Amino acid sequence: MIRCEAITDKGIEFLAQDFPQILPNMKLLSLNFKECKKITDKALEQLGMSLCLQELDLLENLSLDFGWCKQLSDSGISQLGFQISNQVPNLKSLKLNFGGCNVITDDGLTQIASVILKSLNSLLKLSLNFGW
Repeated sequence: MIRCEAITDKGIEFLAQDFPQILPNMKLLSLNFKECKKITDKALEQLGMSLCLQELDLLENLSLDFGWCKQLSDSGISQLGFQISNQVPNLKSLKLNFGGCNVITDDGLTQIASVILKSLNSLLKLSLNFGW
């Protein structure tokens, strides 16, 4: 969904509503919302809540790209990190891209990294991108 400037939180909410039916058997999930500039912290909350609706024991690889989604903040990414770390116990690879999200500060980076590193004991590969 790269550069889909018309995608909003409503679209993410609609997508997240179907996750409980399709995610329990999934091993790899990759979502790319790069440059979807109308996405806000509410979209991250919706994705996080959809992850909370079931235990994702089979999910091993998760990649979420929110590069250049300029309305995302520390609050949104820390909430998403909390949901991921609590609901995806067997995650082996996690890739999160927030490059170009210039509202995110050191606090957001510290919070998401801390919660992920403390909680995801099975994690073998971690990629957090906050750069260009």
